[in-house]
Amino acid sequence: MLVNQVTLIGGQVLLKIALDRVPSLSWTWSWIWHNVILNPILILAIVLFTGGNLIWVYMLKLYPLSTAYPLTSIGFVFSMLSGWLILKETITPLQWIGVVLVMVGCYLIASHSGVAQ
Repeated sequence: MLVNQVTLIGGQVLLKIALDRVPSLSWTWSWIWHNVILNPILILAIVLFTGGNLIWVYMLKLYPLSTAYPLTSIGFVFSMLSGWLILKETITPLQWIGVVLVMVGCYLIASHSGVAQ
């Protein structure tokens, strides 16, 4: 599950970086060619998203949906930490409290379902 979420969050961070470098959004063929098809950061983000989704398929084969899907909440923790550490975003104290609560919830789900064993 951890690899799945790290892969997906890596894709999200790269997507954010790629989009921050695009001056504006336009759905013309020229814009798509230069800002999507020829954008190596965006291509890597798509590769990570694809890999993360393949790992997710494997996770669903191993664990019940009622266990696996709630554990994806750990992605909220990783995305906030990535925003803070990599993208230099500001995190409020209330957001930190929320992250702690999410982590406690993920721990409870994992420890009582056999995922953490």
